Amino acid sequence: MAKTIETPSSGKTRQPSLSTIAKATGLSINAISDIINCNRANLYRPETVERVTRVAREINYRPNRAAKMLLANRSHTIGFVTMGVGDGAGVANQVVYPFIVGAGDAFAAKGYHIVLVDIRELRDEQGRTNLPRLLQDRFCDGIILQKGRWSDLQEWIDGSVVPIILWDAGIFKEHNCIYRDEYQVGWTLAKQLINLGHRRLSFMTSESGWERIESRLKRDNLAEYIRTRGIMGLNLSDDSFHYSSALRYQGIVTAAEEHGLSVDTVFRGPLGELTAQLREKSPTALIVEGGHNLDPLIAKAADTLGWKIPERLSVALCDLDIRAAHDRLLPISGGITYDRSQAGAMAAEMMFRALAQPGAQLPSMKLFGEFVRGDTIAPAPVL
Repeated sequence: MAKTIETPSSGKTRQPSLSTIAKATGLSINAISDIINCNRANLYRPETVERVTRVAREINYRPNRAAKMLLANRSHTIGFVTMGVGDGAGVANQVVYPFIVGAGDAFAAKGYHIVLVDIRELRDEQGRTNLPRLLQDRFCDGIILQKGRWSDLQEWIDGSVVPIILWDAGIFKEHNCIYRDEYQVGWTLAKQLINLGHRRLSFMTSESGWERIESRLKRDNLAEYIRTRGIMGLNLSDDSFHYSSALRYQGIVTAAEEHGLSVDTVFRGPLGELTAQLREKSPTALIVEGGHNLDPLIAKAADTLGWKIPERLSVALCDLDIRAAHDRLLPISGGITYDRSQAGAMAAEMMFRALAQPGAQLPSMKLFGEFVRGDTIAPAPVL
């Protein structure tokens, strides 16, 4: 709590102010404001700045944040814009929190805060785009865009006067993006398994997810696009189904084809159905589509078949969250890591550079991770 100063005329107390510091240091209020509120301490001698900050600290002076915002024309707030974070009392997006923690820590270290802007529904019944007030009022100094239907926001994005950085948005550009090359993740994971002797690879997803993967592969002609140009220039943002699944699958298939192999598909489902699929396909390595929606039935199905993990069946993740605490029957520990907290810190670093260079086109930053065998990946068994 800030110290209070008693006034002789009334006996009442008041909070420490700039005039209090000015009186104690013999400087003008304007000079005190320059040093404390306006980031113009460089105009004064170091000993003067030290004297002012010491007195402010002694009386526990707290600058008026609203006044500082007006003077600097900055809110020191960064908006994190996404869709589908929550649905009533539930949480639909489990990848956002570690990113916000990493970004939030980095922003807080320099006096900034990150706020969540959820845009689950952008359009009303009349088809009008409803922007959240934080975006309408241009309150935030910068914006980080995550996965969403950005075509509904395109007019606002094009007219934005604040820096915008893309993360996990399905948009791959040379500038102002932080992205993970999911195609390369799938290719590398399959390659590592093949190098361990695996020749029977299966990709595990849901039936509805598989339908969407097939649709995306055909609609965007991903195989040909990636073969000729890589992923740069792709825009896979306008789909509620996350783009990473199709890119990972295409990478897995490409790596397999390079060795004359094929990839079977296994669907999540009831224990009996999953067990039957594994018996029929008889994979030695099962690549699970995501890292945050694991099915504990994998271990039960393997146990039903008498398959030990990883001696008979290796289980790998394209998205291995090394910071997550697992309480599931099968804590899968092998695959390609993805540190979203680190990604958040990288986004904060890029945002600070964007704020310091208004209008600058900053080189995009590519994420990847590393392959780890953990306790669920082993060399292929001899069958």
